[in-house]
Amino acid sequence: MSSFKEKYHSLDDKKYILALIVIVLVFGALFYTLRMSKVELQGENLKISGLYSMNIDINDIKEVSLQDSLPQNLNRTNGVDFFGKQYVGNFSSEDLGKIKMYVFAKQQSYLYITLNNGDYNHVIIAYRDKKQTQDLYEKIINVKDKSK
Repeated sequence: MSSFKEKYHSLDDKKYILALIVIVLVFGALFYTLRMSKVELQGENLKISGLYSMNIDINDIKEVSLQDSLPQNLNRTNGVDFFGKQYVGNFSSEDLGKIKMYVFAKQQSYLYITLNNGDYNHVIIAYRDKKQTQDLYEKIINVKDKSK
């Protein structure tokens, strides 16, 4: 028969293993959420893949602009705010309403897309590379101009 001490030690080992599994799963989910979503222009559709994916018809875009800051009073409704440096998912602000955010670096260039209709009023995108954000802005403007 095993002693009480052996059983207790075995229970501790199981707790540590379970805690390790939970930690690995949490960090894995966080990594999956924060990795760069793929944004593609396919014809007249802007497709954003990843955990918070969405498809935007170019005709549903009311306005596209580059801004130098994020909205004030930003509230996370269903998304990830990674220590104020990366924002992915569903957010809201008093000024803009419901926002879908794909911000992977705090920088001085944020792509704001204002939508005509849908569940979200705005989409904000910022790549780690500022030039990549500006290139996406120019591509959207070009496709939008051609669709008029």
